[in-house]
Amino acid sequence: MSFATTLAPLFVPPPSTPAPRAIGPEPLAYLFAVDDDPLFCRMLVKAAARRRIHVTCFHPDRDFGRLPRDGEFDAAVMDYDLGALRGTQLSALYHETPILLVSARRNGDEAEQEVWPNSIHQYLSKFRGIEAILDAAVRIGRCAGA
Repeated sequence: MSFATTLAPLFVPPPSTPAPRAIGPEPLAYLFAVDDDPLFCRMLVKAAARRRIHVTCFHPDRDFGRLPRDGEFDAAVMDYDLGALRGTQLSALYHETPILLVSARRNGDEAEQEVWPNSIHQYLSKFRGIEAILDAAVRIGRCAGA
């Protein structure tokens, strides 16, 4: 008694066939945001994706131990008022990552009167809009990387 097995031929594309791309085009910038407002983070991520900007959001309390290392991203968007912590305090952990400090406070005098760490490149009110925030974050990331 003998058994014969027939194997289907394995298809191997010819060498001239380019490999399919696993992902889309390279993002224009890699940003991270630290904010305790989940709605702001969702809006920022959604608007950024439309512009081929990659944004990773972190909550100041839940994700404190998972915050990115200095220099891992092109720039950061950091809320001034993070509950028990201020964005200016958290920004002191970063020396290579340029930071855009944002706030929804109507009166930004308190933030503007503080002495900021050198990592903070600009302060912008959230009322200027998501697009203005993304523009500023990408700009400070490019300036620091140049």
